[in-house]
Amino acid sequence: MQLLTPVNIPKPTALINHREKILCMGSCFAENIAKRLTESGFQVSCNPWGTMYNPASIYNCLSESITDVCPTEPPIVEYQGLWHSLWHHGDFSQKDRNSCQKMLTNTKIACRKAFDESDIIIFTLGTAWVYLWENEIIVANCHKLPADRFKRVRLSVEQVSSYLKRLVDIAGPDRHVIFTVSPIRHLKDGLHENQLSKATLLLAIEQLRQQLGSLFDKVDYFPSYEILLDELRDYRFYDSDMLHPSETAVEYIWQRFADTYFSTDTKADIQRIANYYRSLHHRPLHPETDEYRRFREQLESTYSKLAADFPWLASPDDGTMLTAN
Repeated sequence: MQLLTPVNIPKPTALINHREKILCMGSCFAENIAKRLTESGFQVSCNPWGTMYNPASIYNCLSESITDVCPTEPPIVEYQGLWHSLWHHGDFSQKDRNSCQKMLTNTKIACRKAFDESDIIIFTLGTAWVYLWENEIIVANCHKLPADRFKRVRLSVEQVSSYLKRLVDIAGPDRHVIFTVSPIRHLKDGLHENQLSKATLLLAIEQLRQQLGSLFDKVDYFPSYEILLDELRDYRFYDSDMLHPSETAVEYIWQRFADTYFSTDTKADIQRIANYYRSLHHRPLHPETDEYRRFREQLESTYSKLAADFPWLASPDDGTMLTAN
């Protein structure tokens, strides 16, 4: 009995292994994928500028970080006792302008480092709707400033495709680029407007594929959006807000990602690392016992063997699992 309508995922242009470094940029779904990649022992950087939902903001922030010439400057404004960068998440807001400017400089440095070291970039697109600041600059976050200081518009298919093409150009021919559309619905846009937005993103990616033609050989599209809406297609795969995918859904999408991009050997490495991390997080009731001493010795022996292949993994002395930065 067939209880699902599986989404066909084309063979990827390249597989992913643990020796490659990965940069994830985009919506909060990018952080879901980055978290699982990190937990599986991959070398991952995620959203140095914070969460971004629209392709224009992703391009602006990456371009600002890695090029000497940027089309615009990140707006910095004071509101309700804090200084905010309109290109950053609220977690980056500061109490004074100098601190905010320093934070912006540090962000650029971190993003440039993550980009320079990356072999793979995963861009997760959330929406085609954008907010324009007073001087017509597209922002990544409105920070709850008065709505009348912004203009809300939906990017066209051609505009989105242009931003994606520029992202591919920045990545260059040697990096493996993966685009995906976040399956998270943006209820604040309105359900119909959300559908128009997601359709715009999908059409823009397809337009990019046709534009690049044979040059598309290092650029993939992974169908996160289609897997949740068409393959799972049930409210039991949503969180309590009925908008975000549940842990089960995210894990399912992750497994489809793993089946697409990981070889049998890479999956075996992931299992080795998962077993090690499971032991690393063990919290003993009686650490003074000989049993726990032997457990620690075994854990250190396991780490020594893993570290030869994966030197970036957390050691038993670190005591914590690596997290996406």
